[in-house]
Amino acid sequence: MGLAYRVIDVVEFLRQAGLDDVDDVWVEQSALIEWRGIGPEEWGS
Repeated sequence: MGLAYRVIDVVEFLRQAGLDDVDDVWVEQSALIEWRGIGPEEWGS
């Protein structure tokens, strides 16, 4: 789907996949998303 540079990018990918009810808070708190590395609060350059 592409590269995510911030949480809102992940939200957009999920919406494109048909999950219309997601937002940035859901993405940050969902147990369904596994963050590898730092997590949703920090992104590398």
